Amino acid sequence: MIENRKEIGNIKNEKQEIGSRESIEAQIEKLISQKDTLSTDLNLSKEELDLYDKTIEEFGIINEQILSLQKDLTNIQEIENVVEKRTFNFSFSDHIQELIGRATDDAITAANTLWVQSKQTIIDGITKELVEKESQRDQLLEIRDGLKPKIQENKIISELSNNIQKESEKLKDLTAIEKKEAALVEKENTYIYDICQSIGKFKGFHIQYAQTVNGKSEFKSNDLEFSVGVPFKKEAYVDKVLRLFDNRSTILKDTISIDAFSEDQYTEQLLQEFISKILDEKLQPKKGNTQETVIRELCDDWFEIKYNVRMDNDTIDVMSPGKKALVLLKLLIDLADSKCPILIDQPEDDLDNRSVFNDLIPFIKRKKKDRQIIIVTHNANVVLGSDAEEVIVANQQGSNVPNKHYRFEYRSGSIENNLPLYTVNGEAELGILNSQGIQQHICDILEGGERAFELRKNKYHI
Repeated sequence: MIENRKEIGNIKNEKQEIGSRESIEAQIEKLISQKDTLSTDLNLSKEELDLYDKTIEEFGIINEQILSLQKDLTNIQEIENVVEKRTFNFSFSDHIQELIGRATDDAITAANTLWVQSKQTIIDGITKELVEKESQRDQLLEIRDGLKPKIQENKIISELSNNIQKESEKLKDLTAIEKKEAALVEKENTYIYDICQSIGKFKGFHIQYAQTVNGKSEFKSNDLEFSVGVPFKKEAYVDKVLRLFDNRSTILKDTISIDAFSEDQYTEQLLQEFISKILDEKLQPKKGNTQETVIRELCDDWFEIKYNVRMDNDTIDVMSPGKKALVLLKLLIDLADSKCPILIDQPEDDLDNRSVFNDLIPFIKRKKKDRQIIIVTHNANVVLGSDAEEVIVANQQGSNVPNKHYRFEYRSGSIENNLPLYTVNGEAELGILNSQGIQQHICDILEGGERAFELRKNKYHI
């Protein structure tokens, strides 16, 4: 588009060198009037003058056509054949290669024979047309030469005729340039239109995605709602405009109201106005930017996908850290399609005891029916309250907490396990993990273990 505008600029310069259409037409009219007046005084009829001028004009046109035909004739005569042998990127055996070579030679010979016939037909046609044009030129020469002595007897009339012819040529050149300019302007308008359509396309892509997500029922649960919005990045857009242009510019102020800008003002018409003023050099970019970089920046995608999460009528931005963690956990488990096991590290972090009892534990108990949930925790309530089927206790070798053999050892069992491990001889197994049951480890290691067991006993009337 920038290069296209440069071509339009070059054409405008050419037009300025030639002159305006109005001035050329006025000059032609003036010269014709002078010529008519002078011819009356010199006893030259208007018909003779018009015929002479028309003959000169037609002679120039015929002469150009003859030169073009002569060029075509020379080029055709130099073409010996129109078919050439091509090479293949395939590997053939010698026998097949020989057969292909023969077939190709035969095809080229046949094509060249046909070309010779067609070539002669084309040459005959051009020659015939050339003879007709030369005949027309000769007739025009005869008319011109018959009138020329009478016209040229008066140098002033001759000069006027020549000047009229020159101005007519200028008008002809100007018409051709204007036609080219109109094509380039139409091309530029198409570019600008297509670029401005990007606003609707970008927004449409985002909205389509948002509608797809929002239309899925699995993204909504009893107390958790997950949705997608498509906000306009107003602050980022305004900031970008101020980075690209001087905010003191009156042209910028006429284009966009920075202080009162809203999404409603971000339209295809606004972008088109920006591009037009930049190309017309009315709106100058700040130093370090070019027309191309500025237009690219303005045509960026200024819409975004915003994910909204709401639970218990609270949005994510007003939730406490603990509630945010709980929401994240629900997003990972409740709204996921996968049913594979999931490992969660300390989900009780940032949650108070009320949230652990009222929200976290019921949620885990409900969801563990659908998929295996593996939890790393320091909170006995999470283990006991959610009725863990298997508890794994880990220990690192230490002076007060010795292992049996290894630096790291593990013991697993159910919540109901309350006995140490013994050897076949009835002796207690070595190692801190084997010295007592799973229940005792829960009480010793997990925060609030004994209290959690009391609550469990009361709950199940144990």
